[in-house]
Amino acid sequence: MLDRLVLKQSRQAVYLHDSLADLPSLILGTSTRGKTEKMIADVFQGATKGRPQIIMDAKVNMDTVEKLAYFAKRAGRPFYAVFPIGRKILGHTWSPLVCPGVSQDAIREAIFDSFQPPESEQKKGVGVYFYDKQKAVFRLLWRLFEATGHPFNLRDLLAAFKHPECFEVFGRMADLGIVRGEYQELLNRRNEDKDFKSSLEGFVNWLSKFDGWVINSENPDVVLPGCIDEGAVVYFGLPINVERDLGRTLGKVLMNQLHLLSATAQLNRGGRRNQVDIFIDEAWAFIDEPTANWVCQGKTSGFRLRIMIQTKADLDQFGQAFSERIRANAANVWLFNPSDYKTAREYASLFGGEWEESEHSSLRGRETYRVNPDWILALRRGQCFYRPAEIVRRPYLLATPLLFDAPVNCYWSRTITKTKTPLKKEPLNTALRIIQAKSQIHKSDV
Repeated sequence: MLDRLVLKQSRQAVYLHDSLADLPSLILGTSTRGKTEKMIADVFQGATKGRPQIIMDAKVNMDTVEKLAYFAKRAGRPFYAVFPIGRKILGHTWSPLVCPGVSQDAIREAIFDSFQPPESEQKKGVGVYFYDKQKAVFRLLWRLFEATGHPFNLRDLLAAFKHPECFEVFGRMADLGIVRGEYQELLNRRNEDKDFKSSLEGFVNWLSKFDGWVINSENPDVVLPGCIDEGAVVYFGLPINVERDLGRTLGKVLMNQLHLLSATAQLNRGGRRNQVDIFIDEAWAFIDEPTANWVCQGKTSGFRLRIMIQTKADLDQFGQAFSERIRANAANVWLFNPSDYKTAREYASLFGGEWEESEHSSLRGRETYRVNPDWILALRRGQCFYRPAEIVRRPYLLATPLLFDAPVNCYWSRTITKTKTPLKKEPLNTALRIIQAKSQIHKSDV
């Protein structure tokens, strides 16, 4: 049946108008069936048009990174790769705290929203109480650092929680009329709350995950608004199979920051000035409720979401209602071979079907699919069915262009040496030493 279907199809390119391509896409299929090749081809095509490309990868295949670097160079676009996990891989630096054009309050909220209270706190029934207290203290401490007028990083914030001496430095600043209100409120909380230290342990332990030098640079290579303006290809390698908790946490922080940029573009630019392609491979590792809202509400921001997952069950783990929201608002569906019949039937339902009643009884019948599950299982590597946002009589059967491998030893090493800062471990001081250096403030300076 599939062979006859292929013969009936005209072998020609399919073009999508931007009004359709801008809508969120859901790309389904198991490993080795062509999802990654489609992503690389789409990245290359978008890069040649000058559109920024941002890739989040929960697997980190270096062959994929090499091809992306090579084809970014072929398209004449800058290429950056960030590896917060896996210290043996060189890459570029990125800081969740540095995002020009977005308010510090919004950045702070995006970071804290990625925090989930530990199960131990939830089981005690005090999760909400601790959560609110941790958020309030984090907000006050952030504003104290911000008032210094100097850059700071997550290590500084962590050390400030652990070293009481830091509060004394902030106290000297308060005596000079700086951050007096925030310091006094924080001091009152510390002195009057018997549970002050214990109630912060869950958040402090979470914050201690961000210890890598790659994400603690105060002058990072990758600044997302700048990368968007220069039309760069930016790759984030977040292998959850290496460090599951850290990978998922960083992914959520990054997703929240992209969501902020999307909302800012939608509010200030009408959503049409910078079209940004965002690919989220193994998206189940990073998506959450804000992601669902982004898919539903960010359709005019110019940020094109490509959500790549293997099975419908990856979405269903967050609940049936959540899964339905994602699938209903992902207007474009690209379907590769899922390798098993049960999943193929679930995939087929995404393309619609109808119930045929039996001639003998209305209680009997059978469901007919617009795309038969057997056809889906017969898809070769690189082939996929495409369901566009517009209603069509029959979904398109397409073949993804397979780009050749990058030539050996001509991509990654040269790409790395072109970074703006040396790619070596940066000397990061503790928060105490940094604050002491920054607190050399005299009354004449105020």
